[in-house]
Amino acid sequence: GNYYNDLLPIPMTNETLDIFIDSIKEIQDILGRQMLVENPSLYVGFRDNHYQEGEFLGKLAEKSGCGLLLDVNNIYVGANNLKSYSSEDYINDFPIEYIQEIHLAGHAIIQENNDIVLIDNHGHHVCDDVWDLYRLLIKKTGPLKTLIEWDTDVPSPEILLHEASKAQYIMDNINQKLFRHAS
Repeated sequence: GNYYNDLLPIPMTNETLDIFIDSIKEIQDILGRQMLVENPSLYVGFRDNHYQEGEFLGKLAEKSGCGLLLDVNNIYVGANNLKSYSSEDYINDFPIEYIQEIHLAGHAIIQENNDIVLIDNHGHHVCDDVWDLYRLLIKKTGPLKTLIEWDTDVPSPEILLHEASKAQYIMDNINQKLFRHAS
């Protein structure tokens, strides 16, 4: 009977994986096209997971034929809220071959009792730590479609374009370095 305005976590078990694989295959068959599945923001987790999230999503993509949409802010939010993994390790262990799109966003910082909770609210600038994670990711993937999500407290078009130009600059700069290194 409660309404939550955000996605709740799922157990990353074999049973859940099989349900998702079947559901995604069915939806893709109906639509006649590939879906992209996004990693969610995490605020709580399960103790009895069989998989780390990246491994779970990789198996999901491999067995269902879907692609992955990697939200870098969601990685940062989850790592900070759960404190059970680092954002850098998440990216280093992620099955990048399935990533087809990247999302970047801002988050709110909430003080709750003695804890700080990050909320993926798409209402702020992308923070410096998320930009650093994006650089790490782009070094591994090369340039990929990237979207700046900002849908609360939406700023002027100039600010949005400035955020988008940062992403483009990072992709261009890293791509040039990779090209020079390969030559």
